[in-house]
Amino acid sequence: MFLAYLKALRAEQWSKNLVVFAALIFAREFDNVDLVIQSIEAFVLFCLASSAIYLINDVIDAERDRKHPEKAKRPIASGNVSKANAITIAAIFIIIASAGSLLLLNIYFFTTIFSYVVLMLLYSFILKQIVIIDVMVIATGFVLRAVGGAVAIMVEISPWLIICTIPVSYTHLTLPTNREV
Repeated sequence: MFLAYLKALRAEQWSKNLVVFAALIFAREFDNVDLVIQSIEAFVLFCLASSAIYLINDVIDAERDRKHPEKAKRPIASGNVSKANAITIAAIFIIIASAGSLLLLNIYFFTTIFSYVVLMLLYSFILKQIVIIDVMVIATGFVLRAVGGAVAIMVEISPWLIICTIPVSYTHLTLPTNREV
């Protein structure tokens, strides 16, 4: 049962959130323990937010996923995780990510993670069905992670940070099976 919930959270996708550490590296502050801790907090909060979005997306797509040979094995589509439990966990994760943003970091990070959640909810409900827009939204999610990393530690958002993040996001999108939030 625990493994079904862990799979539903898509912990294997948390590596996408490592982009939050880019600002720490670009700012050459990776030896500053306080900023490293803040970056780790930002990473964890983005993991919670992205898992919440995966849960919501899978609830929305459950019926369609049941008809797909691979996606039918997902915990929500297969019935191993109930839709109600998934939505409850997603709500809790969004609350923790939001509160954690304000309590552990700052209003700028809160605004960034809030923007990420809203954008990805729009993606889950509407935007994933619009060609080109769907890819642009996913790419924007990576940029928001990078920006989140910068505002979490209150360093300048270098244009190079954004420029380097965009190709990474599109590289990720070249694999059709990975075109998910």
